[in-house]
Amino acid sequence: MQQRVQRCWEPSQYELQVVQRNQLPSSYFTITAAGVVQCPGNGYPSIHTPIGQWVREGNMFKLFRSLPAFSQLWQGQTLRRWHANVRRNVYERNRQQLAKQLLILKPGYLKVLNESRSKLAAVHQAGALQDMPDGLYKLDALVESQQDYQTSNLAPLLARTIAGIITDVENLASRMQNTEQLLGRELYEYNKDPSAGAVQGLNPIKIRAERDAVAAKHASALYDLQRLPAFLRLLGLHVLQSYLDLLVGAVSGLKAHLVSPNNALVVNLLLASEGVTLSPSMEELLKALSKDILEHLVHVLKAAPRPLKHPVLAALVEDPVRPPPKMGTGVNSVSGGRATVGYTSVSGSIGMFDTESGGVPRRSATAGAPGKIALPAFLEDEDQSSEGGILLLMMVGDQNLGQLRRAMDQQVMRSYREASVVTDTLTELSVLLAFARVWDPANYKSKQHSVAQLRKDMLLLREWQAQLQVVLDNQSIGMLQLQTAFLKTTYMSTLASAQATIAMMLVSAARRECQAIITKLLGLAKDLAPQPSKLAEFIPFKLLVKDVWQSREHLSGQRPAQVQEMYSVAADWAPTSGGRIPHTDQVLLDDMKEAVRTFSRALTAAMAFIDSRQMGMMALLDRQARELLRKIQEMLAELESASMSQKLNNSTAAAAPEKLDSWKQQIQQYEESVAGINQQEVQLGCKQTHYAELDEAKRVLQELQEVTAG
Repeated sequence: MQQRVQRCWEPSQYELQVVQRNQLPSSYFTITAAGVVQCPGNGYPSIHTPIGQWVREGNMFKLFRSLPAFSQLWQGQTLRRWHANVRRNVYERNRQQLAKQLLILKPGYLKVLNESRSKLAAVHQAGALQDMPDGLYKLDALVESQQDYQTSNLAPLLARTIAGIITDVENLASRMQNTEQLLGRELYEYNKDPSAGAVQGLNPIKIRAERDAVAAKHASALYDLQRLPAFLRLLGLHVLQSYLDLLVGAVSGLKAHLVSPNNALVVNLLLASEGVTLSPSMEELLKALSKDILEHLVHVLKAAPRPLKHPVLAALVEDPVRPPPKMGTGVNSVSGGRATVGYTSVSGSIGMFDTESGGVPRRSATAGAPGKIALPAFLEDEDQSSEGGILLLMMVGDQNLGQLRRAMDQQVMRSYREASVVTDTLTELSVLLAFARVWDPANYKSKQHSVAQLRKDMLLLREWQAQLQVVLDNQSIGMLQLQTAFLKTTYMSTLASAQATIAMMLVSAARRECQAIITKLLGLAKDLAPQPSKLAEFIPFKLLVKDVWQSREHLSGQRPAQVQEMYSVAADWAPTSGGRIPHTDQVLLDDMKEAVRTFSRALTAAMAFIDSRQMGMMALLDRQARELLRKIQEMLAELESASMSQKLNNSTAAAAPEKLDSWKQQIQQYEESVAGINQQEVQLGCKQTHYAELDEAKRVLQELQEVTAG
């Protein structure tokens, strides 16, 4: 059995029809008494559905199909299929119409476009920048060489290239116009006398077919000619894009030259009133790259000729069918690398592109009055032309150009930011000069200085000396080569004198600190020597050992290390010490090391004693806690007995006030004992004992007092 195909519905396994075995498709169903088996084919496993389940699902399927919602769904599917078919037909029709209008499908247009691309590719290969040699360079020389190259080499090359493209376009337009005119005259001959062929005995049907073929060719030629303005605009945009590519290549070339590790810009360090400055500064370099090189290139590109500004091509854009004015364009003369691209209008006036002046138009002598010849419109008002505005918009909106410009500027700013570290260091030399003028060793010694302040001053002197030693040579920082002319020995003697004074004071401070450490460690070692056996003495001793153990790193590690570092700093930076510590201080350091060892042995022994007596002390404290609990329980039994007697109205067993006061004093004593035992348990690290019987005794005593008072 196979699925029954219904209109607009997907085939369903619940609507089957019986077919012959030789008519079975690749996917089919079989029905037996056990159920329905689906055979999907293509190697997939069969699916079995029990007959009861299949009948139940089939009934549900038919019930759902009969609902109005499914009828509306069927109509919606039909509408969607119709809409999809209509969209497909519209797409196919538009695609066919667009294929007729594509310019690159026309052999003539494609040939001129490819030739223009090859010529512009040659210009792009020549580049908008002159080859820059590796090594050190100065900014003025870089700007001058690039401007000279753009004016004397790039501008004439652009003028010659555009002149060749204009010539190719003129030849294409001339061929297309001649073809259209020849076909038009031939069609006119056919239409002028339709019976001329019949008079000569020719077949009228054949003549009509030939006439229709000529009319079709003429219509095609006329259509191609009418598409010429669009091609010219495309060619103009292609030229503008090539100009933009030149600008992008220039920015990329400048960036590559700046970031090359083999190149470096020579920058002089100057001392000004406001501090150390760089020459040229970052602003001057960015201005030179942006204004003097790239903006000069933009002016050259804007002054370069463009196809749509040529009068012949401009006329073709306005009316491609009408023949253009008689005007020749080409390279008139070449002498010494200087070419002149000129045009000649029907009025006899002559204009020139002087390729040596960067494509800037110049006037030449004419047969009319000198100085009265007006240049054509395509040479007038360059900056206000539509193509000039389009070029500027393309430059502003080009994302790649913007990214390259930002990357180049960021590289410049990064290098100057790194160089600013050097300038800031040199700016701090003014502080060093002031320090050399006011330095007085006696005055410095007479003031109170902490150890931290002495070390800070020593580090500051070291930093000044390091700055003098580092920055007073030529340095390569990023894309910059910093040139300096300072002497390394400037103010070195003053720094040496200051270092000797601070080193002597640092040794004195280290000596005092070392003696304080020895006294402290020996005192702690003496306090850790006794080994108490009583619980009241053991707990304070344990707390002392714990505090000393927690601060052992500071006492026996950090403070001695700081003293040794102070001696080391003083010995290293004292010019007369020779890197050695004085003998008396060396003996003091040995005493400090021995005090550290003594303290460590005493602390280790105290910790071992605490560990050995900890369990015994905890057991003793536990016995004291149980004894206190027993006494509290006995007092609670007495209180409960007295309370029970009062409840039975036994007046002879009523508690006397003196007895109540005695119980109250006992409870207060027990509370103090409980608090002491709990505190000792916490100090020993034991679990606190909870005396619930004491709370119960307080409650019972309160009841007895209330009854007695009542």
